[in-house]
Amino acid sequence: MKNVFKTLFAGVASMLAVVACTDADRDMDSGVLRVKLSTDTSVYTRAESGIVAPDAAEFDLTVSSVDGEYTNRWESLTDLTAETKFEVGEYEVKATYGDVESEGFDAPAFTAENTCRIMPSQTALVNMVATLANSGVRVAYTDAFLRYFEEWSVDLVSGNGNTFAFGQEESRVAYIAPKPFVIEIEYVKPNGTAGAKSIEVSDVKPRTFYNVRLDVNGGEVGAAKIVVSFDDSVADENVEIEIDEQ
Repeated sequence: MKNVFKTLFAGVASMLAVVACTDADRDMDSGVLRVKLSTDTSVYTRAESGIVAPDAAEFDLTVSSVDGEYTNRWESLTDLTAETKFEVGEYEVKATYGDVESEGFDAPAFTAENTCRIMPSQTALVNMVATLANSGVRVAYTDAFLRYFEEWSVDLVSGNGNTFAFGQEESRVAYIAPKPFVIEIEYVKPNGTAGAKSIEVSDVKPRTFYNVRLDVNGGEVGAAKIVVSFDDSVADENVEIEIDEQ
């Protein structure tokens, strides 16, 4: 009977040894990934963005191997735990909040990217800073503009074909994909004549606010003109559009 117990014990010990070796081998071929994310809400204009930074848990996460053999996505950074093992190698890490192509008022999108190398039995710490991925547009009007026209409307048409109306009281930011956009202006002059003008903004960049200001004659007396100006950190020169009385 003693021999039977010895044989059984030896068999169990052998099985445990095999499992232990397998786990050890797996650890030697893999590592752990940890992501530390912060958000920078600043934009490339003088005006403050006024954006409320999303919480890190609201970002989704995509990790892809550089060789293209592996990719995985987590709906929240908090879903990535130390239990997730990655094979040794180079990886691209991307965190996103919102969708830059889903444009809208008060709809900022953020993105952050970095690369890392997974080492055997080690934790790779990836530091990332998320910044604004889309462009923002505001439109404001001078008193001269508001007094001059009997009626008017101003629309922003994005590069994706979405239209945003900027009435006199609309102070929100329209977040759009960083593509050329058009400002369309329709108006009725003091003599009752209707007209329409448009201006295209072609050099559109992410993490940039385009603060558009509409004036008439720049506050000066003379032939009627719509004067379109931007934050001087975006454009140095104004655009003047003739709207002479006819």
